[in-house]
Amino acid sequence: MNTLTHNRNRAFIPAFLFACTLSPIPSTLTPVFAGSSAGATAMSFLRMDPAAHQTGMGGVGVGLFENLQNMSYNPALLGMLKHNELVFSHANWLVDSRFQDVAFAFATRSKGTFGVRYKTFSYGSIDSYDAAGGKLASFKARDSLISASWGAQLERVHGICAGITIRQATQDLSFVSAGAVMADAGFSMLPFKERLNGAFSFGAAAKNLGQEVKFDRESEYLPSTLDFGFGWTGLLERLSAGVDVHMPKAQGIYYSAGAQYRAADMLDLRAGFETGQEQGSGLRLGAGVNFGAWQLDYAWLPFGLLGDTHHASLLYRFGGPAESAYAAGLKALRKTRYAEAVLYFATALEEDPTMDKAALKLKAAHKLLQEQKELKEAP
Repeated sequence: MNTLTHNRNRAFIPAFLFACTLSPIPSTLTPVFAGSSAGATAMSFLRMDPAAHQTGMGGVGVGLFENLQNMSYNPALLGMLKHNELVFSHANWLVDSRFQDVAFAFATRSKGTFGVRYKTFSYGSIDSYDAAGGKLASFKARDSLISASWGAQLERVHGICAGITIRQATQDLSFVSAGAVMADAGFSMLPFKERLNGAFSFGAAAKNLGQEVKFDRESEYLPSTLDFGFGWTGLLERLSAGVDVHMPKAQGIYYSAGAQYRAADMLDLRAGFETGQEQGSGLRLGAGVNFGAWQLDYAWLPFGLLGDTHHASLLYRFGGPAESAYAAGLKALRKTRYAEAVLYFATALEEDPTMDKAALKLKAAHKLLQEQKELKEAP
């Protein structure tokens, strides 16, 4: 293959990717490769997600909670967060196209969890040619998304959560641009918690709800979808698995399935599958490394002759209602208000049952409170 032909073929793919987001195409995870029914939808990049954790599990995230990046799949799952979280994601897509993503979630004790996200998708440099094959010019195309989400736990016994997302999406090309405001709404619950050494979960979300988008003189629908998800976590939380059912507007139903196994205290192994992908097998593989408050995730997606895509995310957990209650308990301990300290440490454990330091301090505060009572009762 000569250099001119090779360069023009490389230039064709990002141009094709952008054209696909402006035209009627069937799609699943990526607007280029999947589905079987026709339907005119705009901004198909909204279905593409750089989150390495969920991507490595086949794109499962509607009914199975993992971290703040679930808000892209079901905003209700934000209500399950016990800590504040900050995550940066990057994905090398096909040829020169790539994702950049940053998200932050702030968990409160009584008002739910608030999340914000900013995502961009760059198609790289796109060349234009005249009828004779001569290069005319190069231009760049870029999509962006900014969103605000809220999710809260409405009932603790069955883990019932609800959430909503409002987002603004924009597509920019040198000669055309379009923007749209849309919304997501979600619901989740844990109907059978701690049965058979495991917990079952369920979620549902209606996503990308809004008016038609107008490109120049053409109007197209947003890629609205109704999704249902089912999850299971067991083996002392070492194994989790989920299945999602996706029902996009004007297109065929497709499915996602995946699992994660904690092979060691610091290592998670993931695998998943998504149906309907025309290029590649639909397989997804991933792994995660946990070190303290940090988590590094990677996912690999093969697309056959079109190449592979690589996803990486770095997540940091801090603060949250449990940490706030723990800090208040320490303050009460220092001031010898032991009864108050007991209440704060108990609250921290209620918010986060895995907080070992709160359990230790609760035991110590109980002992000090008992000694304090004995001193007061002594003659």
